[in-house]
Amino acid sequence: FINLTNGIEALPALDHSTQICRIQSSRCEANDFYGVLQDLDHNLLFHLATGAECRVYDYGSRGTRWPGEVEQKIPRAIWWGLEWVRYALEEVWKLPHTDTPTLRGYNVESLFREKLGRLPKPIYKKLKFYRKFAPSQVDLVGCYFVDGTENDGRDDVYAEVVKEWLAAAPSASEALPEGFNTYRAADWAGIG
Repeated sequence: FINLTNGIEALPALDHSTQICRIQSSRCEANDFYGVLQDLDHNLLFHLATGAECRVYDYGSRGTRWPGEVEQKIPRAIWWGLEWVRYALEEVWKLPHTDTPTLRGYNVESLFREKLGRLPKPIYKKLKFYRKFAPSQVDLVGCYFVDGTENDGRDDVYAEVVKEWLAAAPSASEALPEGFNTYRAADWAGIG
């Protein structure tokens, strides 16, 4: 999956089976917990519920200082949005939490639990629908381009990237594209 909009930059490095999702960083910045869940695409939910590993590729536009690390451009949709989505789905689907949820290395389980306690019924029903597929885990992985983007807000650039990607032959490569690292919140647990 690429995360719109900046994730479009990853298209040339991915094959044509790539899916699209939109976890808006503005919703994450506003702590719009319910908006993030409401916007989740059914295709992404179906893939997760049927046990697929879902990688979400994105490019950050702002530097983020991580405890003990140099500044990196990890998109908020990845370090905030995906962590919240994973926790919410594990809870609604009655799965054991594989890791304590953390944001920038800080435990946020009580905050997430509080927000889930007030989850609006329509959103709960949307997420619960996929529990019937009996997932055993939520395999949601964020992948970010280390150097981030220089094209934030450049719709003309993104339109051209999509046009070229669609015109190109599919790639058979399944490896993580050059310049990307994987992000898992558990790697940052207890640091900070």
